[in-house]
Amino acid sequence: MNNIISKLQVMGDAIASLNLEDSSCSLDILSAIICCVPNVTCLNLRSTCCTDNLLSLIKKMCISLNTLNISECKNITDAGMTNLCNVNKKDGGFDSLKVLNILKTQVTHKGVTILLKHLPSIQWLNYEGLSMILYSLHKSDVHNNPVRYNLRNFEYNQASITLRQVLEVWTVMCPFVTRVSIQDKIDENDLILCTKFQCLKKLKIVSINYFPRGTVISPFITLKGPMLTELKVMHATVSVEQIVKLCYNLKKIFFFNVTFEDFSSSDLNDLNSLTSLTVKHLNLQRDFAFKSIILLIKASRNLKELYIHYVEHFSDTLADAILELGKLKLIDFCFVDIGIPTLLRFFSHENMTKIRIDGCPLVSNEDSSIMRLVSDNQFGNTCSWVIDYSEIGSESVWDYSVWSGEISL
Repeated sequence: MNNIISKLQVMGDAIASLNLEDSSCSLDILSAIICCVPNVTCLNLRSTCCTDNLLSLIKKMCISLNTLNISECKNITDAGMTNLCNVNKKDGGFDSLKVLNILKTQVTHKGVTILLKHLPSIQWLNYEGLSMILYSLHKSDVHNNPVRYNLRNFEYNQASITLRQVLEVWTVMCPFVTRVSIQDKIDENDLILCTKFQCLKKLKIVSINYFPRGTVISPFITLKGPMLTELKVMHATVSVEQIVKLCYNLKKIFFFNVTFEDFSSSDLNDLNSLTSLTVKHLNLQRDFAFKSIILLIKASRNLKELYIHYVEHFSDTLADAILELGKLKLIDFCFVDIGIPTLLRFFSHENMTKIRIDGCPLVSNEDSSIMRLVSDNQFGNTCSWVIDYSEIGSESVWDYSVWSGEISL
C-alpha cells in the first residue's frame, strides 16, 4: 500500500476518476489517497470506511469533484452532509459537486434537507424518499417561495401522498428535471402534469394497474413526444403510431408487458436516432403487438441493439423486418419461440457482432448446425446462451435493473 501512495504522490494530479468501491483500506489510507488526487472529478467510495470527517477532507482537497458515491458507507451521518455544505459559512461552498449517492447510509431526512438548502449545485441526489422530503419542505409555500432547485431526477414509488400532490410541488420547485420515473396507478391527468417539466428527456412509467390498458400514455406523447430521448413503459398501453410520428428524437425504447393500440397508417416518420429497442412479454393482443413492433423496427433504420425476451410465436415476418436493419450489431433472444431455421438466418447478417440465445425452447445448445456456426463463422459473429436457466421467476415483474444506478449529465 505504501508503494501505491508513493506512486499517487507523483502521478495523482493526473487522476480524474478514482474507483475505491468495496475497498478494505483503513481510514488513514483513504485519507492519504484523497490528499494525492486534488484534480479528481469522479470519486467512488461505495461500501468503504468513509466517515463524516473524511467528507470534510474531500471537500477541502478535491475542489473540482463533480460526482461522489458514498452509498452503503455505514459511518456517514447527517453531520457528513453538513461537512459537504457551506452551512457554517467558514469556507466556500462545494459548488462543483453535482452528483451525490447516499443510499444505504445513516443519513436521515434532516441530512437531505441540509443538502437541499445549502448545496445548490446538486443535480442528481440518490436517496430513497427524496421526492417526499422536498414535497414536505414546500407543500405550503410552493407558489410563494422564490427558491428553485437544480435537481434533474424525479422518482415516485407509491406513497401515502398522492402522485398528483407531489408533482404539483416538484414541477414548480424543480424546473430542470430531465428524467421522470414513476411506479404507481397512473392516470391521464398525472401524465399531463408531468409535461410541466420543461426539460424532460427520459420517461419511465411502471403502472401497477393489473391490466395494461388501464394506463394510456398517448396524452403525454401528444404533448411532449418530441422532447423524449428515452422511453420505458411497463404494464401500460402505447401507440407505436404516435411514437413513430412524434418521438423522433428517441434513442432508447423499453417495453415490458405493454398493450399496443391498433393503427391504420404505415407511412410515418423515421426514428433516425433510435439505437436500442427492448421488448419483453409481447403476448397480449399478439396481432396488434407484432404489427406495432414491425412498424417500429421498419422506422428505426439505425437500430444497433435489439432485445426480445419472453415472446411466443416468433414469426418469419418479424425476422424479415429485423434482417433489413443494416446497422444491427447485437440481437438478444431470451425465452423466445424461435426455430433453428429462422435463427440461422441471423448468422448471415454481415454487421452482426453478437447473437445471444437464452432459454429458447426450440434451440438446443447441442444442436450441430448452431455449434458449427459458432466454431466456424466467416462473419466473426459470437453466439452465447445459458444452458441452465431454470429460475425464470427470479426476474422481478418490475424489472428494476433497467435504470439501476444510471447517471447521465
